[in-house]
Amino acid sequence: MRKVIDGRTYDTETAEVIAEWTNGVPANDMRFQDERVYRTANGRYFL
Repeated sequence: MRKVIDGRTYDTETAEVIAEWTNGVPANDMRFQDERVYRTANGRYFL
């Protein structure tokens, strides 16, 4: 997914996943939560 934030483009396809968290609830449950921290080639971090 690509998104422009403050004029900078962030792309989850090209960035490196450096951390991942899930709350342990099955993905088909509406309480499911999943977060990933990405790092771009330029060293910027985003969720």
